Amino acid sequence: ELVGEAVDGRQVLDQARELQPDVLLLDFHMPHLDGLSVLKILQQSKQQIRSIMWTESEDRDKFVQAMRLGCSGIVPKCSVTNLITKSIRKVHGGEIWLDSCTTADVMGRFASAGEIASAAVVKPPEEELTKRERQIVKLVSEGHKNKDMAELMFISEQTVKNHIHNIFGKLGVSDRLELAMYSISKGWHLVA
Repeated sequence: ELVGEAVDGRQVLDQARELQPDVLLLDFHMPHLDGLSVLKILQQSKQQIRSIMWTESEDRDKFVQAMRLGCSGIVPKCSVTNLITKSIRKVHGGEIWLDSCTTADVMGRFASAGEIASAAVVKPPEEELTKRERQIVKLVSEGHKNKDMAELMFISEQTVKNHIHNIFGKLGVSDRLELAMYSISKGWHLVA
């Protein structure tokens, strides 16, 4: 349900305070305050609003900045309507929404900088994971599918699914991207 519209960054902040939307669809380029400035102010105000950058830009540096500021998704303006709707639903459900090219780039830049978006992952004590679960986390961060992991580890695909379910619960992540980002933040993707 559309609860409000704004024509510039200041109006976005006013509408966000007044209407408390579940998801904001922002543009990088807005009058008065750009999208990154709006994200920064929202992050500082501790408002619990998920955001998606809806953009024509292909500036990967801006995408990484947006994710560091708590953005939950990047959607190109050329996307079809049902893809935009799907991204909003996924972000509302707590997931991160990025296309595959953006995902690889953002993860690579977080990995090289040794950083991770604080809003993306809750970091409980790593001792909660078993050795097998850590192996699975590393394989997920390398992009392996469940079937591949099962073959590599000589276990059933269902066992891999069970481990992933348990890992999600222990780490407080909701999808494979967040799990991969957690692995990168801990440096597990570098361990042989």
